[in-house]
Amino acid sequence: MDYNVIISKHLRNAAKDILTRVSQDANQDHLQLFITFSTNHPGVDIPERLKQEYPEEMTIVLQYEFENMTVGSTNFSVSLVFDSDMEHISIPFNALLHLQDPNDDLDLELEPVNIYDLTQESPLPSTHKAQKKPSKDNGNVIDLSEFQKDS
Repeated sequence: MDYNVIISKHLRNAAKDILTRVSQDANQDHLQLFITFSTNHPGVDIPERLKQEYPEEMTIVLQYEFENMTVGSTNFSVSLVFDSDMEHISIPFNALLHLQDPNDDLDLELEPVNIYDLTQESPLPSTHKAQKKPSKDNGNVIDLSEFQKDS
């Protein structure tokens, strides 16, 4: 059983719930949310200049200057200011690596996952094995008289 995938799935669902609440909260004066994500993960949509500057991972801060935040089933998107320019970015939840809110002692470390890890359901193994029924014929019995020496 891959416990890391199970835990990662639940932590990403928690991150999704947190971001949904952030997107719905009109009063965000207390908010300071650091989000680190893999920039080369499939589905990450950020400006090319940011991909070049951060080829592996990037941290964004949701605090004062963000707008148009939406949370979908597999990703979230938000408009943020980068070098005085407002840019719209989209991040799949599978690309998340770290979510932190120092004001509320939240610190979620997320295992990097393959894009398919969290979407595939693996069948649970059976808890018991089928037992072989004993055969009623005596096919496994060896007659030792065949091996006796003639005296």
